[in-house]
Amino acid sequence: MKKILSILMIAFVMISFAACGQKETVKDISIKEMVDKIAELPTAQRLMKTDLSTPSDENQYLIDSMELNTEDLEEGYAIYSMINVKSDMIVVFKAKDESSVENLKKVLDKTAENQEGIWSQYLPDQYEKVQNRIVKEKGKYLIYIVTDEPQEVEKIFDEMLQ
Repeated sequence: MKKILSILMIAFVMISFAACGQKETVKDISIKEMVDKIAELPTAQRLMKTDLSTPSDENQYLIDSMELNTEDLEEGYAIYSMINVKSDMIVVFKAKDESSVENLKKVLDKTAENQEGIWSQYLPDQYEKVQNRIVKEKGKYLIYIVTDEPQEVEKIFDEMLQ
C-alpha cells in the first residue's frame, strides 16, 4: 500500500511540475522589419512587396483572391512574383488579437489551395515548390512561404520572434 501511495505521490508531483512548465513566449514586434529583412534575401529580391493591412488599388486583387478580411490584421505583408511563371509567395501576418489567428489560418489555407489549383495544371517545377511550402504560426504571427529556399525565410521568422 505504501508503494502505491509513494508512486501516486511521485506521479502527482511530476504532473504538477509539468503543468507549471514555461509557455513559449513570442516577442511583440512590427513585422515590417521582418519583411524588409526577408526582402533582402537573394530568393526574394525580384519579388514585389505590398502592405496588406489597408486595401488599395495595388493590393486589392491579392486581398480578394486570398479572401482576406483586413479587420483581422494588425499588420500584413505579401512578397510575391508579378510574373505568371513563378509561384514564389511569402505572406506574413500579425493578427489583431488571438481570435483573429484562426481566421488568418483559413486565409493561408485558401492561399495554398489557390496556388495548388493554379500550379498543378501549369508548371511542374513551380507546383513542387508550392507542395513544399512552409506555413507556421507563433502566437499572433503567421507566415506562408513558397520559394526556392523556404528555410532561409523560416529562419528569419523564427529568430525575430525568439
